[in-house]
Amino acid sequence: MNYKPLRYALTAIFSLGAIALLGILSYTGMLYLTGNVIASLVSAGLAVIIEGEIFKRNILSGVSKFLEFGQFIERDSYCNKLKELSEKYFDPKSKDFDNTQNSSLLKDYYELRKYKKKLEHAERLSDEQQKELDRCESHIGEIEEFFIRYMNNQLDNSNPIEKKLEAKLDHHLKNDKSIIHSGLQSNIWRERFWLWLSIPFTVGGGIMAMLVAFAQLPEALIALNLTVTPVLTTFLIWPLSILGGIGLMLITYNTFVEVIHNKKWIKHWENFKKTLKNSTSPAIAFHVITMFLITGLAIFATIATASTWWVAAQTGIALLPFLSTLTIRTQTIIISVGATLFALGQVVFEYVNSLESHATLTRAQSHNGLTPGQQQYIKKLSTFRQIFTVPSFMLTNAYEAWVKRPWSERFNIFTWIITLIEIPFRFVIFIGHLISIGVTGDRLGNIHPAITSTVGALQEAMTDLHYVWSGKCNHHHYDFAGLFLNICLSPLKFAAASWNWFFGKAAFSECCRIAFNWGKIKDIKKREPSAELQHYELDKKIAQEQARLEEAAILDDAAVEKLNLWSKVREATQKATPVLKSNESKSQEKQSILFNKDDIAILDKHRSTWFGPAVTKSMQTVEEIKQEFPNLTLSSA
Repeated sequence: MNYKPLRYALTAIFSLGAIALLGILSYTGMLYLTGNVIASLVSAGLAVIIEGEIFKRNILSGVSKFLEFGQFIERDSYCNKLKELSEKYFDPKSKDFDNTQNSSLLKDYYELRKYKKKLEHAERLSDEQQKELDRCESHIGEIEEFFIRYMNNQLDNSNPIEKKLEAKLDHHLKNDKSIIHSGLQSNIWRERFWLWLSIPFTVGGGIMAMLVAFAQLPEALIALNLTVTPVLTTFLIWPLSILGGIGLMLITYNTFVEVIHNKKWIKHWENFKKTLKNSTSPAIAFHVITMFLITGLAIFATIATASTWWVAAQTGIALLPFLSTLTIRTQTIIISVGATLFALGQVVFEYVNSLESHATLTRAQSHNGLTPGQQQYIKKLSTFRQIFTVPSFMLTNAYEAWVKRPWSERFNIFTWIITLIEIPFRFVIFIGHLISIGVTGDRLGNIHPAITSTVGALQEAMTDLHYVWSGKCNHHHYDFAGLFLNICLSPLKFAAASWNWFFGKAAFSECCRIAFNWGKIKDIKKREPSAELQHYELDKKIAQEQARLEEAAILDDAAVEKLNLWSKVREATQKATPVLKSNESKSQEKQSILFNKDDIAILDKHRSTWFGPAVTKSMQTVEEIKQEFPNLTLSSA
């Protein structure tokens, strides 16, 4: 089933709730700290400007996994094994590298994933490149679906195309197929067990979020001199509270999936042990101290946030008609359980993201702004020295790139003014965002709110760092600060583009692209799937049209005629030898085995002369085949 439209719709709805909840918490937190409504509104805006993007990513991932709750662990486990096998046999750096099986699905999978990664990390995609990305994802999905059926012995033994692909996989897996399958099944059941155990923490956090939102939203409205009426409670406070709670559930759920299924915690721990093993004494001390700080910040910030939510939840539970009648003791027990479950889920989220940020900072591969020679030099240094050497290299490279620019660009007065505005603005936005998140957990016993807010801001920096680090950004990331600057500084940016165009040689459109920081569309070499994979996909598409016509053939004679024709075509297709046009020899004669003019006339015949589309569904399928497989030629056996 195609969950994509539903996935994006639910993501938009629950992201709105989670972002609203965060904005309310930041607003009320700043109001508690300063008593200033304007500062509180600014804090709410700064809280969501970066966190909104992070929430959207996590909620989208959480929704996707929730909609396929019973299948995604199994599917991802098989896909991870497929990735491992493809890298084992077709990564040139692997000791088991084998390039003799040029038509292997494993090679297709390895090269298509590389191609997809290039497209995803491009600054900007053309319309054709976006279509290429969609096609690439479709090809990868077909290989994954085939591999899962292969591992579970669900292939059609009567289909010669599937038997050929099966033989190619057997060549690499040899006698390990049953062992791999058994190991995967054991791991799948183990992960499902742990994921079910995480559900109480997920639900507990969501319930706490609802109580907090229900308590804090009226407080925020009252501070704005608005009256909290029953209508406002029914149509604003209740919906936002529920959506915010579900949004937080999905974020927590996605975090547990990352820990249990993707084993991020274990991976970071293994990398940490490897780093300690290969480091000098000063570097070991640095890493140990850093890990203690990360752990301490995550725990302290979680306790402070849980304490703040505890206070708000006490107000919220008293406002709910069906909970306010309970005894104080019962209400306290409910809040205690909810706060504990929330805190345990929250500390996992904070800690895992902090470890990811630590890995990003200490990983040489993260620094994409370095030259290959600098990358090699950095890898030889200790992690401690890398942290100080990388910035100096990046500054040097930026200066050298600036020197190589034409004099007209270097002395563009408008560019200088824009730079002097943008850099401080982005710095202030980021620091302001950290503070705005820090105040969401500012109430911890008798500790001054400024102290807890500062610790929360530092923890937020560690949580967000790997999201905003330049090495992770691509065309999927939305830069709200950049959009705001482009709008506000558009006169200056047009002036800068005009200056470069007048004094330089570049086209005006290119000057505008540079001035407005629009990504550059670069040529990316296309990677076409092998003839064998396209042959399999073609056969599958024909089979889908057959299945459709089999249902229609019960009541329609025209459908029977079309079904017979498609059956003959499929039979001929399965017996044919697939060849890509680019690989054809000029002396070879190829013949199309799909359709002649008489066949087209049959497929174009309508079920009714009164109603029906301009083009029949069978003809639509023919056109789709021409578009999807333009370079595939089938020769008769």
